[in-house]
Amino acid sequence: MKAIIIDDEIASAETLLILLSRHCPDIHILSIESDITLAIQKITTLQPDIVFLDIILHNATAFDIIAALEHVPGIIFTSAHDKFAWKAFRFDSIDYLLKPIEPAELKEAVEKARQKITVNNHTLTPINIYLKRIGVPTNEGIIFIDLVDVIRMEADGSYTKIMFQDGTNCLVSKNMGKLEKMLLHTTFFRSHKSHFINKQHIKKILFDEGGLVLMSNGDKVPIARRNRDQLITLMAVDTTLL
Repeated sequence: MKAIIIDDEIASAETLLILLSRHCPDIHILSIESDITLAIQKITTLQPDIVFLDIILHNATAFDIIAALEHVPGIIFTSAHDKFAWKAFRFDSIDYLLKPIEPAELKEAVEKARQKITVNNHTLTPINIYLKRIGVPTNEGIIFIDLVDVIRMEADGSYTKIMFQDGTNCLVSKNMGKLEKMLLHTTFFRSHKSHFINKQHIKKILFDEGGLVLMSNGDKVPIARRNRDQLITLMAVDTTLL
C-alpha cells in the first residue's frame, strides 16, 4: 500500500517512518510533508492509499487539508492529544493513533486500512456460509451448537461462556483464541480481548463509555477503540450504512 506522512514535526515523521519500515514493511512511503499546501498537492497527484495525518499543523489542522481534497484517501490520524478523537471519527477515519505511537497499535491501524481498502475494492474474503454448526467440549462431553443461535461469547479464564438467543448459556472447554480460529471468516467478530460477538445479533454500536455494542438480547459488550472502525466497515458490507 502507498502512503504519505504529513507532520510538521520532523522528528515525529521520522519516528513513524522507522516504525513503518520495521513493523509494516509493505507500506511504501511516497512522501513526507510538513507544509499544508504541498501536502494537498501531493495527496492529489500521488493518490496514496493511506495518509498518516497529524492533527495540528502550524496554524491549521488536519481537517483543513481534508476539506480541500476532492478525493479523500484512508486517513490514520496521529496526535499527541486525544481531544480531537471524536471529531476525527466523524470524518470516517481508519484510526486515531496517540503519540508516542505503539508498534502494536500501528500494525492494527495498517491492517484496518488494508481491510477497508479491500472492502472498497469489493474483494473481501467471503463469509463462510457453510459453517453452520460447531462441536465444542464441555465437562460433560461434546455439545453441538448452531451458530445462528449464538449471540456472543465471553472469556472465562481458559474456558469460554457462550450465550444463546433463548437466554441459556454454557461453559465450554476451549479458550477464546481457539474458538476465534474455528470461526475464522464467519459472522463472528472479536470486539475485545475477552469478547466475541455475532454480527447478526448486533442492534447498535454505541460511542459512550469508551465504546459498546448493544446485542439483540440487551447485553452491552465492550468494544476496543481500535476495533470499532473495523466493525463499522464490516457491517457496512452487509447493510446500508448512511
